[in-house]
Amino acid sequence: SSSPTIAVDRSNKAHLFWEEMTGCYGDYFEVYYQKINPTLAPEDGGAVDISQITEIPAKRLTQKDDCYDSWSPDAAIEEGCSSQRIDVAWKDSRYEWTDLFTRELDTEGNFVTEETLMTPSEYTDDYCYQNECSASISVGKGNVYIAWEGYNYNNYSYNIFLAQASKTEGDDNVGDACDSCAAGDDSIDSDGDE
Repeated sequence: SSSPTIAVDRSNKAHLFWEEMTGCYGDYFEVYYQKINPTLAPEDGGAVDISQITEIPAKRLTQKDDCYDSWSPDAAIEEGCSSQRIDVAWKDSRYEWTDLFTRELDTEGNFVTEETLMTPSEYTDDYCYQNECSASISVGKGNVYIAWEGYNYNNYSYNIFLAQASKTEGDDNVGDACDSCAAGDDSIDSDGDE
């Protein structure tokens, strides 16, 4: 297990993503997900066995069984009035180049969207050269943003690139500001309580 990243929702539940060498005969990386509840840990501040605080056991996020790598995940939480969504991005070598993909989950670990290609899957000016393409993800107002380091063959240098994808409006108002939603939606008051 390596390259962990974590996103914490408004209920203080932690959504953990990492890469694990398990795919295709155990020689390729896949991205995994697990939901943990830190409030179940002892309050002494010491290390805890993650199995003692697990709400959703580890499950594979990347779903292809072909022999290629899916690795280096990054995750972000998108706030909604009545629900939250988790967007995760990762590097993937299923095509000839290293590309970046995203997928959306709800806070119970259910897949909301299929895997979405965020970078060109061909030789272009924003080519992700081999394993050197590093991604960062952020979400807001119904959009997902991915920034990455790519190699530009026009000027033979590394540059930073950005891709944006609009998200489809769901019936639970993910991406809307809470003050625009109907009264009675669960929201956080000034004390941080729901």
